[in-house]
Amino acid sequence: MKLLAKKKGNLTREKIADALDLYSAQDKEALRRRLRAMERDGQLMFDKYKGYALMDESLMVSGKISIHQDGFGFVSYSDSEKDLFLTAGEINHVFDGDVVQVLMSPSGSGNRSFNKLIKILERNTTQIVGILKRKGDDFYLVPDSSKISHKVDVDDRKMMDAKAGQLVNADIIEYPTFRQNTLVQIVEVLGHPEDPGMEITVALHRHGLVEGWTDEEFDHAEACGTEVAEQDKLGRADYRDLSFMTIDGADARDFDDAVYCERKKSGEWRLMVAIADVSHYVRPDDVLDVEAQTRATSIYFPGHVVPMLPETLSNGLCSLNPDVDRLAIVCDMTINAKGLVISSEFSEGVIHSHARLTYDQANAVAVKRQSKMARDVANSNPDIIEHIKNLHDLYKVLIPARSKRGAIDFDTQELKFNLNKNKKIASMTPVIRNDAHKMIEEFMLCANVA
Repeated sequence: MKLLAKKKGNLTREKIADALDLYSAQDKEALRRRLRAMERDGQLMFDKYKGYALMDESLMVSGKISIHQDGFGFVSYSDSEKDLFLTAGEINHVFDGDVVQVLMSPSGSGNRSFNKLIKILERNTTQIVGILKRKGDDFYLVPDSSKISHKVDVDDRKMMDAKAGQLVNADIIEYPTFRQNTLVQIVEVLGHPEDPGMEITVALHRHGLVEGWTDEEFDHAEACGTEVAEQDKLGRADYRDLSFMTIDGADARDFDDAVYCERKKSGEWRLMVAIADVSHYVRPDDVLDVEAQTRATSIYFPGHVVPMLPETLSNGLCSLNPDVDRLAIVCDMTINAKGLVISSEFSEGVIHSHARLTYDQANAVAVKRQSKMARDVANSNPDIIEHIKNLHDLYKVLIPARSKRGAIDFDTQELKFNLNKNKKIASMTPVIRNDAHKMIEEFMLCANVA
């Protein structure tokens, strides 16, 4: 390094050998290995045309790598710069999501293959899900993730009674290098690939998602009870006489928003959007808040939900279920004939949902009033029919205002997965978005703008 610093430029291996008086084949081989090691450790840069030079620290960056299923990867290191491309050969011992140090191409030629992986700074994969395989006396894992192309050996000293052909979850006990494979130890046998619901089980483990709850989290949720305490209603605006209703998908289990609409004598509209007041039960930094921040959201699979909060809350006290009192944050808006929100007020309130409707039911009442579904709703909930019509009439006022302000309509095709008795996908059918879907979306936008 002193030699290269003194020369202030590139030197070939031959010139370095001459400068260091290394003439024997043995010495030159030792020099070759040493230079390769220094290059690998990020001490030297190598150019096949110019030779070796001291590392230019300004070209060294670090970031998280995203690996493509074909083996190559991109390193994100700056919000303002393009990601750096790394070839499959550079990263055959790296996992998707690892934080790595990269030497950017010094040429500025844009040849992306010049970027060089220096070292792995942080490992972010600790477990691998895959199918256990056997070859002779050795076991290995075929990862479920297409982003893992490494060979994965299995420590056969702790097999958890797993059999070849089964899906397992395994801890990484030795990370791969250029000289050795990944070594894992089985910690859980998931079952056979054809077992009912196995796709969901694998997805949960692949992404490190937690489905259950600790005793502390469960007890904390249970302590909230199953009904709203009378003392919790004190000091809140009482909206229980208003015909709030929830409108959601047929398979929805929790209802976090409810709506109510009436036409004022002035010709303006009163729109109220109620959102379940989760913050009353989940306080900052308590055990449920910490876990909810980790989960970030509820996760929906076909026929299965992993909630962000225990079911006691997510499907109970924090769900605006029909015919029960619930605490909510209520946005009370006045909307003029041009579809503009001219006033709004937020309050902590108590509501009593008068009905749980599906999108299809609400749409039938709004636009297919002579259909059997509309008549069934009218027979079971006659008091809400006028309010559904009010909601739809207001929606028709909001649409021209939406177009006038140039709002973009992301109306993409959604598919529904239909499962058979073994929880395997039997078919897929398109979800038909009707006026009820769009109506609720518009009302949520109004509340957000307010």
